[in-house]
Order: sequence, then C-alpha cells, then structure tokens
Amino acid sequence: MPTENQPERTFIVLSLKHTRPRHKAITLWRPNDIDHMPSQRALAAFLNASYPQLSERQIQAILRKAPSIAIPRKIHQKYSETYGGRNTKVQQAKDASDLRSAVDTNLNAIKPYLLDEGFTEDQVESAHSDLHNLHQQEGWY
Repeated sequence: MPTENQPERTFIVLSLKHTRPRHKAITLWRPNDIDHMPSQRALAAFLNASYPQLSERQIQAILRKAPSIAIPRKIHQKYSETYGGRNTKVQQAKDASDLRSAVDTNLNAIKPYLLDEGFTEDQVESAHSDLHNLHQQEGWY
C-alpha cells in the first residue's frame, strides 16, 4: 500500500516510436532504464534473418521504435538476463528464434525483484500482457 511519501508504483510499457527524443520516455519515472524485451540485439538478429533485404540503417530505425518497458535501473542492471555482458550471442540467437518466448523469459527473470521492489503481481502481469499486445500490434509476432 503506498504511503503519502511513497507514490504507487506503475509500469510504463511503450513503443519508443511514440516518444521523441527517447529521453522523454524515461523522464516519466526515474531512476529507470528502458528495457527492450527482447533485447535490441535479439531483435536485430530476428530482422536480419527474416528480412535480409533491410539495410543496417533501416534496421536501426526499426529498433529505435521497438517495444520496451521502463523498470527500476537497479533491477535492470543487476537482474536482467540481457543486460550488458549477459546478452551473449547464444542468448541473442535463442531470443531471436522465438520473440514471444523471449519476452516471457526476460520478464520472468526480473519478476521476483519487481515484486520485492513493491510492485504487485497484478501490475507485473498487466505489464507482461501489455508487452505482448504491443509486440503483436507492431507486427513483431
């Protein structure tokens, strides 16, 4: 239950195509990171395999608009399975082969820490559903 000094925690699930510049997305809720689920590298691998005719410039333009979620920075950095050096080529290939499953495993990896941070089960599951809906709406799967 939020207190007067602690506002209720909410998620922001967004497509970055609706925010310009990108910084506007993260000013809504700080200190946060924008976490692409699946990672941008996995999405790039998917695009390269599925649409080999796309140029690198076209791929980068598409990736800048990929579905994302704003999560607390410390959770992103410490527990995301695709943050920094944890996003190996093997992980990227696995995620690129099944984007829907990648969203599930990426979010499930951080879910216990989101719950520990004060988010409710309903909030996490709603964000999970919103991520899937956004991927479907934008044609990722």
